[in-house]
Amino acid sequence: MEPIVHSPQQPEVGTPATYHIGSDRYAAEVIQVRREGREITVQTVAGNRTFTYRTKTGYYKLKGSDYGFLTLGVAEDYRDPNF
Repeated sequence: MEPIVHSPQQPEVGTPATYHIGSDRYAAEVIQVRREGREITVQTVAGNRTFTYRTKTGYYKLKGSDYGFLTLGVAEDYRDPNF
């Protein structure tokens, strides 16, 4: 498995993205960028999710949760067959 690259701090509408939760990955695309607080909303296969950029970790984390994060630049789909 390749190392995860930190997301750029300035996403754009249309940027491909990957939502990571556990060992699964879901292809996504940035559909809205709110510059206020660096909050972004993305459309994923499971619906809309909101992520907030956390400077301490350098990742876009799922808002209101410590699970799941977003990387930008590539849209990947993968479901771990071991679960």
